[in-house]
Amino acid sequence: MSLSKNESGEDSKDFYSLPFWSWNDRLEEKELIKQINWMHKNDIGGFFMHARSGLVTEYLSDEWMSCIKTCAEEARRLGMSAWAYDENGWPSGFAGGKLLEDPENHDRYLTCASGSFDPSAMVSYYIDGDDLIRSEGGQQGEYLNIYEHYSTSTADILNPDVVEKFINMTHERYKSCLGDAFSSLIKGFFTDEPQYYRWDVPYTPSISAYFKDVLKKDILDGIGLLFVKKNGYRQFRYDYWKGMQSLMLGVFAKKVYQWCENNGVRLTGHYIEEESLGGQMMCCAGVMPLYEYEHIPGIDRLGRYSENSLSSRQILSVTAQLGKKQVLCEMYAGCGWDVTPRELKRITESLYINGVNVICQHLLPYSERGNRIHDYPAHFSAINPWVRNYYDKFNRYFNRIGALLADYPEQVRVAVLHPMRSAYFDYDRSLEDEDFGIAYLDDALAGTLAKLEKDGINFHFLDETLLAKYGSVSGGVISCGRCSYDVLIIPYCITMDENTERLLHEYVNGGGKVYLCAGKPLYIEGREYAYDYLESNITWDDILTLRPAAFEFSGGKLCVSCRRKGETNLYMLLNRSESESCEVKAVLPKGARSYRRIFPESGKEAYIGEKILLAAGESAFLIPDEAPPDTPEQYETVIPSDPFEVICRDDNALTLDRLSYSFDGKAYSDECTVPLAFKKLLELRYSGTLWLKYTFSAEIIPSKIYFRINLKRVGKVYVNGTELKGEELALASLEGRVKIGLNEIVLKTEYSQSENVYDVLFGENVTEGLKNCLLYDSELEPLILYGDFGVTAPEGFKEGSRGGIFIADKFVLSENKKTVSSLVKDGFPFFAGQITLKTVFSCGGGNTMLHLPGRWHAAEVKVNGTDCGYMLLSDTMDISGAVIAGENELELKITVGNRNLYGPHHSALNEEPFMQGPDIFEFNDSDEEKNRENYLDAMTFVEPLF
Repeated sequence: MSLSKNESGEDSKDFYSLPFWSWNDRLEEKELIKQINWMHKNDIGGFFMHARSGLVTEYLSDEWMSCIKTCAEEARRLGMSAWAYDENGWPSGFAGGKLLEDPENHDRYLTCASGSFDPSAMVSYYIDGDDLIRSEGGQQGEYLNIYEHYSTSTADILNPDVVEKFINMTHERYKSCLGDAFSSLIKGFFTDEPQYYRWDVPYTPSISAYFKDVLKKDILDGIGLLFVKKNGYRQFRYDYWKGMQSLMLGVFAKKVYQWCENNGVRLTGHYIEEESLGGQMMCCAGVMPLYEYEHIPGIDRLGRYSENSLSSRQILSVTAQLGKKQVLCEMYAGCGWDVTPRELKRITESLYINGVNVICQHLLPYSERGNRIHDYPAHFSAINPWVRNYYDKFNRYFNRIGALLADYPEQVRVAVLHPMRSAYFDYDRSLEDEDFGIAYLDDALAGTLAKLEKDGINFHFLDETLLAKYGSVSGGVISCGRCSYDVLIIPYCITMDENTERLLHEYVNGGGKVYLCAGKPLYIEGREYAYDYLESNITWDDILTLRPAAFEFSGGKLCVSCRRKGETNLYMLLNRSESESCEVKAVLPKGARSYRRIFPESGKEAYIGEKILLAAGESAFLIPDEAPPDTPEQYETVIPSDPFEVICRDDNALTLDRLSYSFDGKAYSDECTVPLAFKKLLELRYSGTLWLKYTFSAEIIPSKIYFRINLKRVGKVYVNGTELKGEELALASLEGRVKIGLNEIVLKTEYSQSENVYDVLFGENVTEGLKNCLLYDSELEPLILYGDFGVTAPEGFKEGSRGGIFIADKFVLSENKKTVSSLVKDGFPFFAGQITLKTVFSCGGGNTMLHLPGRWHAAEVKVNGTDCGYMLLSDTMDISGAVIAGENELELKITVGNRNLYGPHHSALNEEPFMQGPDIFEFNDSDEEKNRENYLDAMTFVEPLF
């Protein structure tokens, strides 16, 4: 069974990966073409040309457009799709800062203060008990004063004029430069995190016009009710946030979508904070209606977490209801260099089981120079050892299952009314540390979703905005767009729209089945309302009978998706546990004698009975079949034990992440971490010649030792006082220059920053928009020694409070060890790359399974000289055909990731951080409280072996 073929039998690329290709340096067309061909070789379907921090080539310039055209033409030649990214950095909408040149284009926001009347306020209210009375200051007593402010960093995408300017500066610019070939070269645009002002209470003149034109109200009569709960606050907040969502839809989303429609290209991307009601309130007042205005709707999932299913269920619901087949997720950002392909598989499949089928891999950087290497790793470039050797195999797996799952739509008979409107009442932007005052709603919804998932009930959300447009009732069935439902679950919610209530009333009168999770709502559109007719008329056990198949389990965290194509059912099972196996009992449907299990990674199939054991993170794709099950076989499991003989390896490494600096080459600062040195230079606003001194100790003189310089503007290099002559400074050899004891490497460079850097870093109220397109003219970075040597810590390693973490300081170049039990402790604490190890194990010689626990990234396996293949997405392998009774020789080529090479080395958090942005690499030894509490002076490492 081919899992990546379309109906004509050709490979379908609709579900191939589309990575964020980060354009983050001076672009060279020859290098761009080289990287596109590398992507093509690795089964990538296309790419988003993503302007990002570090970009030297001017955004939207003629040079930029020339690069766009060159890449698009190369993509077309290779059968790939080239997509434009509609911004420099994010959030979308400010045209790389060009729109910020006019203050009237800026976002606006509101603050409040209580006290005496302030005539400079936007509007003031006299506080009369439980009432707010708009006032010009005639009363004696306490007032609530509301102030309007302008953002420094973001544009007002709820203003139609601003959006028109944004389209003209961005989309029309691409169209003009590419001419008649535009729609054949560019597949479409990625819009990234468009939002109203989310750092405080958002405001726009457009909402004032909405109140006047649509609601026939003066917004200033009640805008103070966004800040205090006085009489009428529910009605006002309902009107305000519903209006803000309406503006997001009509002014931005629909307008950009329509431009793409009119010009023969597609729109994809994602909004922001989709994973909670509070997050959506902060950015758009409800994300689901926005998906209508994307050709490929998208979400994002940051870090190594996979528990939250709200965002994926929301987008799955809309795409099913509106008939959109592709669902994209920007994922893996901030997973860290430590994340293994097996973890990535678990993260990805937790999204795929809930409707996603296209991966946007974050991040594939054009350049890894300087601070770029810390841009939300891990990176999907050749700098990542497992990507360098196995990327095509990883991509091929998800290309296949994306196509498979898209071909089998999920079977859903249960709808859940989305409680977004209820969040409008109590949302308080000032209570960010308290989930914006609506934790009770988020917690209740999470509990409902957990129960549905635990019991294997597939469901769709009904969004009230979309229900007003596409909803209908026929007898005991409620529909939205192309989907119809036999049961409606109402989670804990407080209010709903009038149209929703009308459909609900009709549905109940027609015999529709309703389950109330927490009683009746109390309001309709902000007004008190009695739902006299509304009661639960179905039990949870009744809902369970609607499942297409029953899957009982013990242990682990089972997630089930029931799908169907024609007369064939497909079940996807996933054990989302990171550590615990899951025993599943799957009841066979009538007429079936087995489940045909499809293994997408290998293309193999097996026929199994009702019992399935899923390891931590393991998935299964099952199709009921009339064939009898295969006879179960018993396996002996072996786990290799140390010590391991080192057969061969890539060059070892030592990361020097502390330095001292000098402005004259004579007087040097105290030694400090690289981030602290950079911070001090920025604070000093230093410009001029700079000397950087790195030191290391050696108890041997290595036969091979060198380092690379990625910094620009390095003029001279000195090793132990001697200048390197006639050397290629980008790859400097230290052979014959190292001495026993303390060694010094000094780089002489020219250092300066533009005024824009200081404006962005130290300007008042600058938010992420400008920081995300920041370009440092000069940078500092750790210096990494590579070569043939060992690295030891004379004072030894100690175990951290976190499992698998080791801590040490003061490293020395030493002799290589021929055998290892631990890479970290036995001479390879900073190692990244491939290392081949040999050991022996004993077994009975029959069916044998090799199990390799640990944080390794990939492993090639030989048993008794027989090549058994590779392990990438699983930590077990059947080696039965290669074993003999008694002692066996095992050879493992292990790929070790970049975590110990690049860090974060100084994070003192209570666990290995599961979300790693650039800031986590900036913890430094300053006196600032926020740094000291998170900073560890020594260095931390993880153990890659078993």
